[in-house]
Amino acid sequence: MSQVYALLKRMEHDTMVVSQEKRQKTRPPKKIFTLTPQGKDTFLQWLVTPVDHVRDMRIEFMAKLFFIKKLCQKECPAFLDSQIAVLEEKVQGIERSKETSADEFQAILYSFKASQATAALEWLRRCKASLLPHNKQE
Repeated sequence: MSQVYALLKRMEHDTMVVSQEKRQKTRPPKKIFTLTPQGKDTFLQWLVTPVDHVRDMRIEFMAKLFFIKKLCQKECPAFLDSQIAVLEEKVQGIERSKETSADEFQAILYSFKASQATAALEWLRRCKASLLPHNKQE
C-alpha cells in the first residue's frame, strides 16, 4: 500500500491526478483521486503501447488487455497486432543471438528464451483468435 500512495503522490505532483479530501462522520477524511486530462492521455498512450519483454506479458500486458477490452475495444485488434509484431521481432533476435553464440551453455540459454517467447507468441495468436473471432488470422 505504501508504494501505491507514493505513486499517487508522484502522479499528483506530475498533474496526472488531482485529489480531494472527503470528510467522513466517524473516520478520518479520505482522499479521492481523479485523473486529469493529461493523466487520461498518458494512460491511453500507455494502454496501446505493446510491452517490450516476454516477462512483462504476465502482469503489464494482461492489465493493458483488461483495460482495452473495457474502455476502448476498437483499439484491441491494432494493440494485439502490435504486440504480436514485437514478440516476432524478439523471437528473431533471440534466434540470431543463438546462432552466433560460441558458447554451448549460452546457446542453451538462448534456446530457453526462444521457447518462452515462441510460446507467448503462440498464446497471443490464440488469444487474438478467441477475442476477435470475426477477424481472419494469418
